[in-house]
Amino acid sequence: MTQFSAIITPSSVSFTGPDGRVHNVLASEGENFAAVCEAIKTLQAAIKAGASEQEAGDLHQAIADILVAKINLINDAGEGKVSVRSGVVHYMDEPIHSALSERILWGLEQGFDMLPYMRFLDNCMDNPSSQAIEEMYTFIENAKMGITDDGHILAYKKVNADYKDIYTGTFDNSVGQIVEMRRNLVNEDRTQTCSSGLHFCSMSYLPSYGSANGSHVMIVKVNPRDVVSVPTDYSFAKARCCRYEVVDEYTGDNLEDLLGTKAVWSDSDWASTNDSDDFNPDLEGIIDDEYFVDDLRDDLEEELF
Repeated sequence: MTQFSAIITPSSVSFTGPDGRVHNVLASEGENFAAVCEAIKTLQAAIKAGASEQEAGDLHQAIADILVAKINLINDAGEGKVSVRSGVVHYMDEPIHSALSERILWGLEQGFDMLPYMRFLDNCMDNPSSQAIEEMYTFIENAKMGITDDGHILAYKKVNADYKDIYTGTFDNSVGQIVEMRRNLVNEDRTQTCSSGLHFCSMSYLPSYGSANGSHVMIVKVNPRDVVSVPTDYSFAKARCCRYEVVDEYTGDNLEDLLGTKAVWSDSDWASTNDSDDFNPDLEGIIDDEYFVDDLRDDLEEELF
C-alpha cells in the first residue's frame, strides 16, 4: 500500500490513494470536499497517535472510498453504457482510449461534472461511421462550441425570412421543429464541400452561409449520431447531418458567438418562444476554468480509436 501524502489548500485537496494514484478534490464540490478533509484529519490524527499499519491503511482506504462513491454515481448515470473502472473509461465492456475519454477522467479528478461528456461519448457510439466521428471532433475543435447536458452539439443555421431553408425553401426551421432526411441522402464525402444534406455551422461561417433577404439565424441541436460529414473548406466550420432540432433564434443586433461561452448548455437555457425579440440564454453557470474548456477542445482533434 502506498504511503499517504496530501496537499491541502483552501480551494483544493490533493492526496495519494492506496493504489498510488493522485486524487484532486475541489472546494466547489461542497460535501464531497468536506468529507475528504475530515477523513484526512482523522487519518493524520491516528498516525500521530501511533495507529498500527492496518488501522492507518483502513483509514487511508476510507478516504479513497469517498471518491469511489462519486465514481459509482457517474457509472449509475451512464445507464450501463459508459463507466469508469480502475481509472479507465469503458463503453459497454470495451475500454476506450481517446482524447475524449482522457478528458473525462481528468475532469473527474478536477471535480468537474463530466456526465454531459459521458453522454456525448454514448451518442457518438451510436453513429455508424467512424469517419464521421473523427470529422465531428474536427468541427467541434475548430468551431469551439460547448455541448448540451444530454451530450448533443449546438450550432448555428441561417434560413429565409419565412424560416424555410435557403437552398430548397422546403424545410421549416421555426423554433421547435425537428428537421430530418434519410441519412443515405446526405453526402458523406467531405471533399465535396457543397452538396446534399442538412447543414449547420459555427459563427465564423455564417457570413458565407448563403444569402437571403430578411434571413434569420437559428440555434440547432444535433445528436452526434446524426452527423454525416464535415466539409474541408472554411477551416471545417460547417457540417452536414441527417437530423436536428431547432431550439431557438438569435436575433441580437450584433452576432456574438454565444455558443462558445459555456462548456455545457441545458434545455433551460432556451426559454424564448417564436415571438421573442432577442435570443437571451441564461449565461449563469459558465465554467470559469477557461483552461479546461479550451484544452478539451484542443484534445478533440485526436482520433477516437
